[in-house]
Parts: sequence; C-alpha cells; structure tokens
Amino acid sequence: SNIKGTLASVGILHSARRSTIQAISQTLKKELASLYAELHHEELIKRRQQESIFSSQGRGRRALKNLCLNYLVETEEDEFLHACFSQTQSDNMTDRSSAVATLANVDERGGISKLGNTLSERAMEDFYSHFANETLVVDKWLSIQATSRREGTLERVKKLESHPGFDVKIPNKVYALLAAFAFNNQLHFHDPTGAGYRFVADKIIELDGIDSHMAARMSRAYS
Repeated sequence: SNIKGTLASVGILHSARRSTIQAISQTLKKELASLYAELHHEELIKRRQQESIFSSQGRGRRALKNLCLNYLVETEEDEFLHACFSQTQSDNMTDRSSAVATLANVDERGGISKLGNTLSERAMEDFYSHFANETLVVDKWLSIQATSRREGTLERVKKLESHPGFDVKIPNKVYALLAAFAFNNQLHFHDPTGAGYRFVADKIIELDGIDSHMAARMSRAYS
C-alpha cells in the first residue's frame, strides 16, 4: 500500500517495537537467561582474580550481558525482576545504571507485576541516596527518569523540577532532565494529547529569561 505522506503514530510504533521485543524475550528466554548467567559469573571470577574488566572485549561482553537482562525483564517474570534489582547494587557503575534504567521502564499499569513497580521505585531511591553528592551521576539519574516509557513520566519530570538534584539555572541539569525528555523520549514528548509539547514550550519560555541560548537549543525539539 502507498503510505507516502502518512504520519506514523509514535504510540503505535512504540507498541509494535515492544511487542516484538517481548516475543523475542519469551521465545529465547532460556538462552538469554543462560547467557546472562554465564557472562555475570565470568565477570565475578575476573574481579575476584583482580583481572581487568575494562578492556574493549570486557566492555562488549558487559553490554551484551545488560542487553540480555533488559530482554529478560520484558518477560515480566519475578525471577528476572529480582535479578535486575540485585544488579542495581553492583559496584560497577555501567552495570548499576543499566539495571536502574531497565527498571525505570517497569510500570504496574503497563501490565507488569506490582513487584516490578515496587522494585523500580526502590532502585530509584537507592541510586539517588547513594550518589546524591556526585553531580554527574545525579544527572544520569535525572535522565533515566526523563526518558522512561512508563505511564506518568511527564508528571514525574514535573516533580523532579523541585528536587534538590535539579536546578533550572544550571545548563547540565536542564540537559539531564528537560532536554532528555524533549529529545530522547519520543513516546511521551509526542503524546497525542499534546501535553508533552505544551510542557516543553512552557519550559522554553521560562528558560528564555534565564539562558536564551539554552532556550534556543531546546526549541530544536520541535524541528
């Protein structure tokens, strides 16, 4: 069929993508779980033997491990939700932040278990309390929440504006929260109600009185 000139719904595209990922997760659950366990165990052994895990090969295997975990959480099974939460306590920042980001997308209203929603909230609280004095890590924490697909993300972003970890007068904080939402959260920025557009437009007007350059950069989200 000819679809030239047709605007695709971001929500429909998101749902189709997630359905595909969930189908892969269910079909390859056993293989993904086995590979995740293997890579996780391998990394633990290397740490105990004080071998480097920061080589290019180590980074690649860690990325693969975290991708496996992300897919496993999509099965919405308690076993993998617990595994993901356990990884949020890792002493490796890549593993820790990846697990927190995975749980940030868990939403009870989205069909996942109540356990998943509880673990997601705990992971967010624990991550901030542990790194509250580390500015760059807090910025990462803000971005993780701003780019979440879960329902209520826009409301969460609004609440974070009054959080001690955010300051609208600091450009990096604006990038971490507001720009992350506008540029990297297609699902909620392009919400069919227009709520995401209105919110970002209001923020651009506010920023124009603080930092006109930042306001101009934010306006590119509409182009």
